[in-house]
Amino acid sequence: MAYMLKPTFQTYAWGDRHYLQQLCNLEEKLGQPMAEMWLGAHPQSPSLLISDDGAIALNRFLDTDPQFYLGSAATLYHQQLPFLLKVLAAEQPLSIQVHPDKFTAENGFLAENMQGIEMGNSFRTFKDDNHKPELLCALTDFTAMCGFRPFKQIVSLFSAFSLQLIWPLFAVFADKPDPDTLQELFRQILDSDLTDLQQFLACLNRADCSDDADLEFVKTICLQLNRHHSFDSGIVSPLLLNTFTLKPGQAIFLEAGMIHAYIKGAGVEIMANSDNVIRGGLTPKHIDKAKLFAITSFQPHFPQIIQPEPAVNELVLYSTPAEEFALAHLTLKGDYLYQPQNRPAILLCLAGQGIANEELEFSQGTAIFVPACESQLILRGSASLYLATSKA
Repeated sequence: MAYMLKPTFQTYAWGDRHYLQQLCNLEEKLGQPMAEMWLGAHPQSPSLLISDDGAIALNRFLDTDPQFYLGSAATLYHQQLPFLLKVLAAEQPLSIQVHPDKFTAENGFLAENMQGIEMGNSFRTFKDDNHKPELLCALTDFTAMCGFRPFKQIVSLFSAFSLQLIWPLFAVFADKPDPDTLQELFRQILDSDLTDLQQFLACLNRADCSDDADLEFVKTICLQLNRHHSFDSGIVSPLLLNTFTLKPGQAIFLEAGMIHAYIKGAGVEIMANSDNVIRGGLTPKHIDKAKLFAITSFQPHFPQIIQPEPAVNELVLYSTPAEEFALAHLTLKGDYLYQPQNRPAILLCLAGQGIANEELEFSQGTAIFVPACESQLILRGSASLYLATSKA
């Protein structure tokens, strides 16, 4: 049988003060930052599964019979649910960050354990031993930075804002633009002192971008970052990183080593079952520049915008190369038959209402866990739904 799933919430300071509260009918939380809604079995903050016997943490529930509830995923992923589904709501910018690959995560987690760094220690980098490929699908206009710009574009932006003399290694990069010289320039920028950043902001404020919408957008984002993270070296990042706004329904996939920062907006996220983040700036949290530079790709890369064609009563897949998860959207009008095919799934309702198997009522902000052993799920109603599953 399927089960209602109660999410957990993360109240990070950058969280929006209205979005998740309105989505989940949490009026008592209005005005307080709520950053993420978690639906999954990560031991740091597992969702609660509601059964006839009461509420139980999803990870503990799955442990009672992994093969039955997870199907083939139990064997492939060490008897754990391989994905974590979230709704993210950012009112303020998140940190500049990368996610580790599997090798880095396993070794980093082991090393910090051997050093005796407690899991709750603010200087800990690795919360688990897993990598974190990630898909983000925008629910509102969603502004983000992701991947390095083409080399010529970086040079052009620095010249347009008259920034050539602030960081000496810019001249080296401009003369020989490649991943190595970009890495050293970025390192120097992240190590900027107050004088460097004051000069940077002065150049921005002097620049007249009224006739160039792209320059105006970059300037606006830099100044926005500085309002929230005053004189943090990360405020220079929009000149080096692709900076753009997704429209609702558009998505991007982030692989290991892809530098990024979410700036503002709400979206559905799905990722491998991990909370590993390596930060480089725009945060009061622990920054680990050495690890960030060790795994970041300095090749220019603009993420593919994934935008499948909408359909009614049909699973619309957001295709990615990730092995652990798949995400699809379902516009439900009337009846729809979902067959798990021996894969665990989480169904999230973002709007409307309906009923599953004539027994589980769902509405905006609610979720259902569908075990792999379930032969089918008959959905009836009118709703906007996201379905997260394992791929195997």
